[in-house]
Amino acid sequence: MAYPLVEDISKSISSAYGFLNSQTGMTRRGTVIVDPEGIVQYISVFNDRLGKDVGHIYNALEGLRYIHDHPGTPQEFDIIPAGWRVGQPALTIRVPNDIGKL
Repeated sequence: MAYPLVEDISKSISSAYGFLNSQTGMTRRGTVIVDPEGIVQYISVFNDRLGKDVGHIYNALEGLRYIHDHPGTPQEFDIIPAGWRVGQPALTIRVPNDIGKL
């Protein structure tokens, strides 16, 4: 899988995604995951003094990939629970049977 990286010298992308600190003019660290249809599915902005959890970002990417590849139906679909890790099963939801049980 290719992971495109961008250079944002004009800071237009940083500004559009809310990463630009208007007081300092510096761009904060962040991650944006965009699906193949061009829709933002995940966005996270980090305090410059706070370390980011690359494992969490990886699991979010893989979870989103799973959801994209398994779209389900309005009556039955998979969700990725909090704390999910690659290789663990997704939760299958059947509407209306499972609503309110999680």
